[in-house]
Amino acid sequence: MVLVCECRCPLLRLLEVKFQYRQIAFVSGLAAGIGVVAASFTTNVVHFALCLLLFPGLAFGLILNSALVLLGHHFTEFYACANGVAYSGLSVGILVFAPLSQLLFDTYGWHGALLLIGGIQFHLAVLGCLLRPVNTSSQIQHGGYSELNTQPSTCHEEHGEESTCLEKGRSLDRCKNLFRKFIKATSLDLFSEVSYLTLIACVCNVCFVNVSWLVYSVPHLLIKGLTVYNATIIVCAGGIGIFIGQISHGLLVDFHVVKGRTMLYAANITIGLTLLSDPLLNCTWPLVANNFFFGIGIGITLPLTYTMMREVVGVARMTSALGWAELVGGVLRVVASFMTGWFYDQSGSYDSAFILLGCMSILVIVFLILEDIVYAIREKRRSHHHASPR
Repeated sequence: MVLVCECRCPLLRLLEVKFQYRQIAFVSGLAAGIGVVAASFTTNVVHFALCLLLFPGLAFGLILNSALVLLGHHFTEFYACANGVAYSGLSVGILVFAPLSQLLFDTYGWHGALLLIGGIQFHLAVLGCLLRPVNTSSQIQHGGYSELNTQPSTCHEEHGEESTCLEKGRSLDRCKNLFRKFIKATSLDLFSEVSYLTLIACVCNVCFVNVSWLVYSVPHLLIKGLTVYNATIIVCAGGIGIFIGQISHGLLVDFHVVKGRTMLYAANITIGLTLLSDPLLNCTWPLVANNFFFGIGIGITLPLTYTMMREVVGVARMTSALGWAELVGGVLRVVASFMTGWFYDQSGSYDSAFILLGCMSILVIVFLILEDIVYAIREKRRSHHHASPR
C-alpha cells in the first residue's frame, strides 16, 4: 500500500492540468472511504488487499501531495511554518489513530472497526472541498512546459541517397524531440540538479531511519532490560520530539533566526549523534532525552527539506518534485521494513543496527558539505570569469 500511495507523481501531474486540486482531493477522499468500507465486507485476503491498494493507496497519496503543493502556491511568506504545521498532522494522526484503531478492533471486531474507520475517511472529501483553489490559467502560465521546436526541415534534396539520409536525420530528430518531451513532462530532468539530488538524499535517509527506529525501538529497549512501561515512555518522548520539531522549526526559519541550510545541517547531525550514542545508554531518562532529541531531528528534516525544495525547483515544479521525492522515500520505507529485520538477523545486535543508521545520517551531512564545496567552486570561477579583462 505504501508503494501505491507514493506512485502519484505522474498521475497528479496529469490530473492537475485538467482539474483543480479541490476536485482531486474531493474524489480522492471519497475513494479512500469507499476502499476502507469495501475492505470491511471482504472475505479473503486478495479482495482485502485490492480494496486497500487500489482506493486508499492512491487516494491518500493524491490528497497529501495536493495539500503540500497548495501550500507552495498560497504561502509566499511563512512557508516553513505552514509546512511544519501541515506535517505535524501526521504525528497527531499517528498518536490518535493508533490507540483509537486498537479500541475499535477490541470493541467491534475488524469488520466493524474498518467500517467505522472508512466512515472517518469520508471526512477527507469534505476537507477536500475546503481547499483553496488555484487559478488554472496562471498555474499553466507559470508551470507549463513550452513546446519544443518540432518543425521539419525545409531543405529538400533531389537525389535519392541524400533524401534517405535526410529522412534518417528527421527520424532521429523526432526521437530526440519525443525523448525531450517525455523528460519535460515527467520532470526527470530534476535529477540532473545537484541541489535536488542532495535533498532527495535527505528524504531517503529520514524515511529509512524513521521506519527503522519504529521497528527497533521497543524490542531494542526491552533487550536493554527496561520494562514495557519505560519503553513506552521513551518511544512517546521520540514522538513528542517529532511534533515539537515539526511545529517549531518554521518559526526559526521564517523569522530568520536560523538559516534553513544551517538548520538542515543541525537536524541531520542531531539524528546521527543520537543514533550513534544509543548503544552507550542503558538508563531510562538518558534514553528519554536521547529519543526526544532524535525526534526533534526527524521532525525538522522532512518538512524543512520540502521547504528548501521549493526554493530549488520553484513553485511551478513542486508537484513533480514532491511526487518523485515521495516516490523514492516510499520505496525506502518499504525497503526499510524488510532490511531492519534482515540486518538484525544477520548481526544479532540492535547496537550494530543503530550504529549503521547513525552512519547513514553522517553520510547525508557529507553530501551537504560536498554540495556546498561544488557551489563554492562554481561561484569562485564565475566571479573570476566576470573579473577577468575582456
